[in-house]
Amino acid sequence: MIGVGALGQHHARIYGELSGAELVGVFDADASRARDIATAHGCRAFSNMDELAAEIDAASVVVPTDLHFEVADALLRRGLHLLIEKPIARTTREAEELVALSEGEGCILQVG
Repeated sequence: MIGVGALGQHHARIYGELSGAELVGVFDADASRARDIATAHGCRAFSNMDELAAEIDAASVVVPTDLHFEVADALLRRGLHLLIEKPIARTTREAEELVALSEGEGCILQVG
């Protein structure tokens, strides 16, 4: 989980309850919030996004919309499959770039 604010906390809860999925950890700009959510769901709070990305195969991106492109771009370049909270990006151009990058990297990119 990248971002565990109002919506991200629910994503973390659901992933924690899904059979066949492992909630490895969470990252949030608010480290205290990340620790609280990680404790609640029995996973690790990571101090930065790159450390979490090195440990996972897929991520949910639930950060403010103005950060969607930056975060998703970095994660896709690491070969991670993504679920991005809607909207996918601020602009159509950013959305198109993320779709092209996901295809180029062979990554699943979903918007929910």
